[in-house]
Amino acid sequence: MIQADVATTLDRSLPKTRFFEPSLLNTQAYYEVAQWTRIALMKLHNVEDVRQKRKGLAQIEVESRATMFARRVLIDLWKDNLPVPGVCPVEGGSVALIWSIGQRRVEAVFGSDWSGSFVFIDGDSIVGDGEICADNSEALRTALEDMMSE
Repeated sequence: MIQADVATTLDRSLPKTRFFEPSLLNTQAYYEVAQWTRIALMKLHNVEDVRQKRKGLAQIEVESRATMFARRVLIDLWKDNLPVPGVCPVEGGSVALIWSIGQRRVEAVFGSDWSGSFVFIDGDSIVGDGEICADNSEALRTALEDMMSE
């Protein structure tokens, strides 16, 4: 029943943008989406929602294009078994997603200009990095798989 509650909350809380694929909400595939993905999408929406409600205050604002870019990549990764990422704004209107397990983490930054990058860190050492494209998140997926496998 908890999964149904999360899905119902997500139905009401997420904006219906073309990058979220609102038609997905009415399909069985939507209810099979990994719970971590649903929670991450809600976190992204909350970061953007705060920006809209508190516009003009001294804070880091996230551009809606940056959250759309991050949302598109999250949807591409939904089948992977990953931990729920942290979501935080980055100066310049970007948004960061941070997945971590113990000492290992992958930090990905999504810009409002559809540019993105990630870094894979193990302890204090950078193990790998790369670029993220809106239509191809394979390099990020590989880094996340490496983080999970060790």
